[in-house]
Amino acid sequence: MKNKKEFLTVAISVFLFSLFLVLLAEYIHFCNISEVFSLVTRKPGVILFSAMIIFFTTMSAVWLTSSMKIGPILVGVFVFILAVVEFYKFDVSGSHLAFADILFASDFEKITGFAMIRPEAHLFKAAAAFVLAIVGLSFV
Repeated sequence: MKNKKEFLTVAISVFLFSLFLVLLAEYIHFCNISEVFSLVTRKPGVILFSAMIIFFTTMSAVWLTSSMKIGPILVGVFVFILAVVEFYKFDVSGSHLAFADILFASDFEKITGFAMIRPEAHLFKAAAAFVLAIVGLSFV
């Protein structure tokens, strides 16, 4: 970053994007925007903490890639994919995604072989919102 004003612009943009990603992940999980707003009002600390984790991860990605376009896309795609996997895992098994599930990802086909994974309308809406957010970030 060339100066403090540019850094501040990037930091604010990345924080808003991080907050958006948290809300998008919750929307993917709940399938309902009113449930997301209910969570925000009931547990704002959880939302803020999650946004801060994504913020620092995204700022690190921006620093490592030296790009305000590539860094957020990498983190955003990762968060989006995790949210979709969490949605389907919870839908199929009733349990949330855990770190151990990622370790056993090679057995994914065995685990999901019996499951019927179908496209959900809210996932298409979430994907469209994600793409719009990425396009919006490209103007920063």
